[in-house]
Amino acid sequence: MDLPFNYCRTRAKDWLGNDIIEFNVSYFDTITDKDSKEYALKIYPKIITSYYKKWSKGSVPKDDPWVIVPTKIGVCFYMFDCRPFFLTVIPACINYDNAVETDREKELEEIRKIIV
Repeated sequence: MDLPFNYCRTRAKDWLGNDIIEFNVSYFDTITDKDSKEYALKIYPKIITSYYKKWSKGSVPKDDPWVIVPTKIGVCFYMFDCRPFFLTVIPACINYDNAVETDREKELEEIRKIIV
C-alpha cells in the first residue's frame, strides 16, 4: 500500500539503519465521504487505524497526529527529483511485456500453420 506522501515523514532510523516512517493520521479527516473513510480505515494497518481512533477521540494529544509505522510493515523509498527509485525501469518492463505477448502470438501463428 502506498501511503500519501504529503502525510508521511521519516526522521529516524532503526538499529538496522532502516528509515522509520511516521504517518499523520489527520489524513483520514480529509476524506469527506463516510463510506470511503470507513473503507480506508479498514484497509490501513491496524496500528494506524487504532491510533487514528485514539487521536480523534482525544486519547492522545491533538497536536501529535503522527504514528510510527513499524519497519516490519513499512518501507521508505526516497524520491529523487520527485521520482521513485525505479521509475526509469517502467518503460523497459512495458516493452518486455509487449515482447512476450508478441512472441506468444508468433508461436500461436506457427502452431496454426503446422495444423493447416
